[in-house]
Parts: sequence; C-alpha cells; structure tokens
Amino acid sequence: MSGWMMEWLSHPLMQEVAVTLGHSLWQGTVVAVGLAVVLKMMRSAGAGMRYGVCCLALVGLVLWPVWTWWQMGRGTGLEVVEMPWDQVMGSGDMTAMTQVGGNGSEEVDMVASGGAKVEKGRRLPIWGWLMVGWLSGMMLLTVWRTMGWCALRRLKVGAVPLSGEFETLARRLARKMRVGRRVVVYWSDKVGGPLVFGWWRPVVLLPVSLMTGFTAAQVEMILAHEFAHVRRQDYLVNLLQMVTETVLFFHPAVWWINRQIRREREHACDEAVVAVMGDADGYARTLTQLAERELDGVPSMALAMAASGERGDLWVRVTRLVRMTEGREELRLFPGLAWVGVLLVGVGVWLMPAGGEVLAVEVERELVRGAIRDRNGVALAVSDKVDRQVVFDLSKVMEAFAAKHDGILPMHDLKEKGADGEFAVVGEEPDIKAMFDEVVIAALNNRGIAKEYNANAMRMHFREMAAGDPWMYRSGLTMEEVKALTEMAVELPGIATRVVKLRRYPFGELASHVTGYVSQPDDQRGGNELFGVAGVEKSMDEVLKTVIHGKRRRGEDVFLTLDMRVQLVIERALREFDSIPKLDRGAAVLMDVETGDVLGMVSWPSYDPNWFVPSISRDDFRKLVNDWRNPMFNRAVNTFGPGGAYLPVTCLAGIAGGQKDTVFNCTGSVTFGSKSMKCWIATKGETHGPLGMREGMGRSCNTYFYQMGNAAGIDNIVSIGKALGLGQKSGIELEEEDQGILPSPDWLAKNRPKEKWSAGYTANTAIGAGQVLASPLQMTTVYAAIANGGTVWKPRLVDRLGNKKRPALRAGFLAEYGVTAEGMKEMRLGMEDVVQKYSAQQAKSEKISIAGRTGTAQNWRPDGRKDNHVWFCGYAPAEKPKWALTVFVQGAHSGGSVAAPIAKRIFEDVAAIESGELEVDLDLERK
Repeated sequence: MSGWMMEWLSHPLMQEVAVTLGHSLWQGTVVAVGLAVVLKMMRSAGAGMRYGVCCLALVGLVLWPVWTWWQMGRGTGLEVVEMPWDQVMGSGDMTAMTQVGGNGSEEVDMVASGGAKVEKGRRLPIWGWLMVGWLSGMMLLTVWRTMGWCALRRLKVGAVPLSGEFETLARRLARKMRVGRRVVVYWSDKVGGPLVFGWWRPVVLLPVSLMTGFTAAQVEMILAHEFAHVRRQDYLVNLLQMVTETVLFFHPAVWWINRQIRREREHACDEAVVAVMGDADGYARTLTQLAERELDGVPSMALAMAASGERGDLWVRVTRLVRMTEGREELRLFPGLAWVGVLLVGVGVWLMPAGGEVLAVEVERELVRGAIRDRNGVALAVSDKVDRQVVFDLSKVMEAFAAKHDGILPMHDLKEKGADGEFAVVGEEPDIKAMFDEVVIAALNNRGIAKEYNANAMRMHFREMAAGDPWMYRSGLTMEEVKALTEMAVELPGIATRVVKLRRYPFGELASHVTGYVSQPDDQRGGNELFGVAGVEKSMDEVLKTVIHGKRRRGEDVFLTLDMRVQLVIERALREFDSIPKLDRGAAVLMDVETGDVLGMVSWPSYDPNWFVPSISRDDFRKLVNDWRNPMFNRAVNTFGPGGAYLPVTCLAGIAGGQKDTVFNCTGSVTFGSKSMKCWIATKGETHGPLGMREGMGRSCNTYFYQMGNAAGIDNIVSIGKALGLGQKSGIELEEEDQGILPSPDWLAKNRPKEKWSAGYTANTAIGAGQVLASPLQMTTVYAAIANGGTVWKPRLVDRLGNKKRPALRAGFLAEYGVTAEGMKEMRLGMEDVVQKYSAQQAKSEKISIAGRTGTAQNWRPDGRKDNHVWFCGYAPAEKPKWALTVFVQGAHSGGSVAAPIAKRIFEDVAAIESGELEVDLDLERK
C-alpha cells in the first residue's frame, strides 16, 4: 500500500466515514425491518400511500447515517471507536518515505511529525482494506451509472416525435393528467418498451412496435403510466435511489428497500392509469401484451423508468389489476408468496374426484386477428373484446364413443350439391352429431346446462378441419359457466376453454365500407375463426387471420393509406351539407396525386360493422336490407353515369388525336345522320359560337365535345379511357369494386349485337352520357393523372402489411398515347375557369385554389321519379396539385350547386389539417 494512501486513510475524516458506514449496517437493518412491518400493516392501503412510506424509509436510510456523521463532527458525546491504525503508524500527522529494498520491493517508512520513525513492513489492517473496497466499489458504480446515462441519452438519436393523432392524444392526456411540465414523446426503434427519463425536460420513448401491435387506446394507457411518473416527480426519487445504491451498495437492506420503492411506484402509476382511463381490465390486458412480447431490446438502465417495470413484477401487477376489477384493492403477496402463487397459477390443475390423479384442463392460446389501422396507426378494426369459449376436439369425442361401443361408429349420409343445385348422397361419413350428443350433450343434460348448437357447422368442421383442431361449442360464456363446464372435464373428452378476442370497430360507421366486417363460421365454412365478409376484412383475410395452413399465429396488422382525420372531415362534409335538407346518398374519394394513395374514401349512408359482432340481430339485419338507400352499398367503388365530369377524358383523346388547336363552332346543335343532338345552351335559345379547347372546357359546351369526340375518334377515346383505368377494375383491395363501362364498337357488338356503332354513339360517349359508367374512385384516378402531368397511378388502399411497405405502382404515362404537356396545360386552364367563372363557382375558395369539373347525369328511379347523379371532380392547389377529389351525390339538382361546395369544404379542411390550423379530435367519434 503506497504511503500517500496510508496517510489519506489515516485522516480523521476517513475514520469518521468508516465509523459512519459501520453504524449504517445496523441502522439500515432497523429501517428495513420497520418498513416491512409497516407495509404489512398497510396491506389494504393504496399503492400511492405505500409508495410514500417507502420513500420516507429511503430518506431515513440516508439521513440517519448523515446525522451520525454530523454528531461525530460536532463532538456531542457520540462515541467514536478509534481505528487501531495508531498502533501501526503512531499518532499525530504522518508522512511517508518510500525506498526500494534490496530485493526490489517497496518498503514504506512511516515518519511521524515529531521525527520518530515507524517500524517498516507493517500491513494495512482489515478496516483499511474495507475502506479501499468501499471506495473502489463506489467509483465503479459511479462510472457504470454515468455510462448508463450516456447510453440513455443516445437513445434519443434518430427518434421521431409523435405526429398526427398520437401527438394530439399525448397533448390531451398531459392536460387531463395535469402534468406540470412539457413532456416530449418520441417513437424510437432502439427500445423494446416505453421509457421515461429526465426531470427538467422529461422525455418519453415509445417503441415503434407499439404502432403495429397495440391499439391507440392501449398506447394512451402506456403514455398515462409514463406521465404519472412525470407528474409525481418520480425521477428525483429515482436519482436518490441511485445515490443510495452507489454509496451504500454493500448493504442488502438498501437494495431491498429500493426494490419495494420501484414496485410500489409502478403500482401507484397503475392506479393513476386506472383512475384516468377507467378500464382496469383493458390496462391489465395491455400489460399482459407487453409481457408476452418479452420487451425485447429494453435497455437495463436504472435512470429510466419503464411502463413494463421488472419482468418478474409485471405479472404481479397484472394480477393485482385483475383483483381490482373484482373489487379487491390490493394483492397481498410478499415476494416468496408471490413466486408460490405464480407457480400455482402456472400449474393450473384440478384434482380428480377419484383416484387422486391430476387432470389439467387445457386452455388454448388466445387467437388475435390482425388489426386494421390507418396510415398513422389509428385503429379502425381491432380484436380486443373478450369472448370466453368452450371448444371440443371432435376426434377425442369420436375416440371416446368408439371405446364405449367396441369401435363401432354410427354413419351418416354425405350429401353434396350438384350442378343442378340439388343435394345428392355421394357416400357416408361418421355421424359426429350422434356421437357428440351421446358423449357430451347427455352429460351436459344431466347438469341442466346443455345448449343448442349448429349441427351442420359441426359436421363441416369435422369433415374439413385437421384432427385436433377444436370446434367451438359455445361462446360468450361467463366465468361461472366456464367453471361449471371445466369441472366436468373428466366426463367431457376433448373439452378445452379459451379466451378469444372479438372484433371491434372503434369508429362505428366511419370508414365502414373500407374496413368491412367479419362473420362467425357457419355451415358453409368450417373452422373456428372469424372470416372477412366485406371490405378490407375480406380482401386481406389471409393476412389478418390467425390460422394459415393449419398453423396458428397472431394475425398481421394491415395499415391503410387512409388518414382518419381526412376521412372524418370528408364524411362530415357529406352528412352535414346544409343545402340539401337530407342528403340521402353520396360518396367522396380523396387521393394523393403523386402516389395514388387513397387518403379518404366515404360512402353515404353507412352502417355500423359492430352490429355484426358476434352476429347481427334479426332486427338490425331487417333495418339494413329494408333501407331503400342501401347503406351497405359502397358507392365509392360502384359505377354511375359521370356526365360532364367525363369531358377531360374526351379532351385528352382530342389532344392525342391532334385536335388541341381545332376550333369547333357551337350553333346549338349537331346533326349525325338523321339524329340532331343539342347543346344545353340551346334550351335558352342561344349558342356558344366558335370555341377552342379552353373555352369548350370552361363553358361545358356539348356540341364542342360532340364534334371533338368524333374528330378524335372512338378508338382514341377508348385508348385514353383504358389508360386512365376506365372500364376495368383498378385492383384496389376492395372486392366490391365494379369495373364500369367504357363503350366501344366491340362492347356494343358483344352486349347489343342488334345495334351498330354510329357517330351518335361516339358523341354520347364524348360527353359521359349513354352507356358510360364510372365510379368515384375511377374518376379520382383520372383527375389525379391530369393534376400530376400525366402519370397514371394505380389506386392504393393498403400502405403496408405489418412493417412491410407496399410500393406505389404506376399504371402508365399519358405521354405514351400522344398526350402533350402543352395540350394538358390548355385543358387545365379551362378547368380552372370552370371554378372561377362558370358552373363550379361554388367551389371557389379564398383559402386554396381549386380546379375541376362538374357533372350532372340524368337518372330515373324504377318508380319514374327523377334521381340525378351529380358530380364534382377536381384537384388542389390548382397551381401545384397535391390532392385529387371526387364528390358524388345522388338525388340532387346539379353538380355546381351541391357537389362543388362540398368539395370546397373538403379541400379547405384537408389543407388546414396539413398546415396544422385544424386539429381533428378523433376521440369524439370513437364508440
């Protein structure tokens, strides 16, 4: 030991520190025992109060040794045991001289201030070595904590602040919880679980995995937990814990007390979450989901606090929350008993009534269908409604029957539907219904708990599903019913219980035509799993479902291109339009012109897909099918006569056919053969006179387009129409999509062979009349291509599957068909004139420049009443387009008076959302 260290350790201050540490051994033990007693007495108290007591114990653990040291320094009579170093080194101030002995080793001569030489070669006593060990340990822990802090700060690098609905959610939650300081929340791919750290400028890091595996409500619960830490200044307590663990690292009581603090702190935050959110059961499921993911990648950093807490304690917290929902305030478990409890729950056994054997009642792993979310992660369809089910392995039922009847099985005629639609016997199969009735239903009847079941669905399942794949006998059971059935396990072969999650649509009618809905298995479809019936639920069923080729898995989340904020403002614009007392039917589609992403798709009226969960009632079903407006009909992807909204297609065909600069004269009518076709202005006794492309487009002159269509030729119109996606399905992920009609001589020969194509047919097609049919989605695709300069994008509704991005796909370029940039510019000027001067002036906005076209297609109901289809199709901003929009309304007067002002409101709201001027609170729409 070097002389300077010997001298340093001999200093009175160090002796006082050594004595203080010595006293801390019994003092810390007293504090820990006292805390254990108090906590036991406070078993029924709230976690916040218990946490406060633990913090007081921590303060006592710090202040008692400090008081001891201070008393020694004051000389108040507190006895200080002198270290026996003076027997080795003498008394008084010491100096050191080091010399090298003959054997090369260092020897220390300790020299007192009076000059007396201390004996050479004496060793440092045990107290000295203990002090050296304490100092070394404290330095190592300090370095380790510092490195942890630096690593924690680095986690912010590359993190992305919350945006969109999640940002709104976080701000609203902070206000609701009265968090006193600004908290910055980031998405991070460097953490596997949520973390909060920092006091002056608190930071919360959320793993990006929360976007794909958790609902917005669950994310809000997790954020509420982190905000509870911030509101209660837990970070300062955490720092004090770090100090005590660094200075008194050698004392087991310190680590035990700090463990209790961390445990009660998490419990207190859990209680705060439940107090704010009011859903202890949902929060318990959220914590369970965190545990099931095992929090891969969560840094072990003491300076940060995580909603997941410690892995061992997480299950205790979940159990405690479940107890809270059952009316109990506190889970009274000491660590040893907690482990025993977890072990007992894990075993999950029931004693057999006879023979003393142990019979385990199988509990199937939960099946969770993937969620449907918007582009920002907002959930449109989730599986979070608990459904308790009892299922049977039908192969085991058959084995039990066979064992009882010496292997003889009852048989049943196997019938299949023939080409004539009639069922015929094609063979035999084991009669699983007869076996199930004898083995299972008879036993249930003895207890009076048998229920009716779908025998055809059971036969279908038995026939088509693999052996061992259980068939659902009953769903929607209470815990008492589950218990009653599982108590009969020895009598019921193949029985199992499981908890599955039913589908829930948080926004109800909003975007229901896009999401679609699911249905329970029936006698036409085997298995136990929900299956998609409409919308994305149907088209993405193979991605969302939990059983693929017999293998179970968690369904994959589907992220749409929709922005629910945009979806909401579009739907509001349709349903709240005040120019029509009751806007019965309509649709609107908004698209990003540079990608083809569908940002909003509304069909009105709508329906609530929650009606179909778990199955729709007869009354609700009658309401839907008897509603003359047909609310389940998706007007956004079905086709109607486009009228004047179709004119840009003819313009593009004219440009491709070399007619850009041709002037056509409007005399009020045009004659083709024996047929005279009038312009709308002729009803006023007027004419438009000579018109070029810009004027023809702006004035919506029918005779101009009759002549341009025939000059361009039907082949050019059909060619351009096909390039724009008309007359064909786009491939969007909605199986309800209709392809529409793009009339041509070939189409007429196939569908109306007795008629011949004529110039009159071409003229009608040129103005979007006659047989032309297009959907709002198709028309939006047309206008997106016009807005972006000629690139045709395939409409995109699914953005990504899980973390796998789906690319945007170009369908083609109009330039390949002879459409020039100069021609498109001229046509677009005419579309700007439509809004500024002519039929769509009600779309004119002071906030954003808009270009577009109106359309009014005459239509009649079966009862002979007029039922016009009116349109506005356009894009904005006109000078640098971002969005293309179609608004379609049935039963209105004209596109200019109805569809145009709706489009104006939508464009203004969408632009305000993008700029941040409009904040959309989606919570108001959640069910």
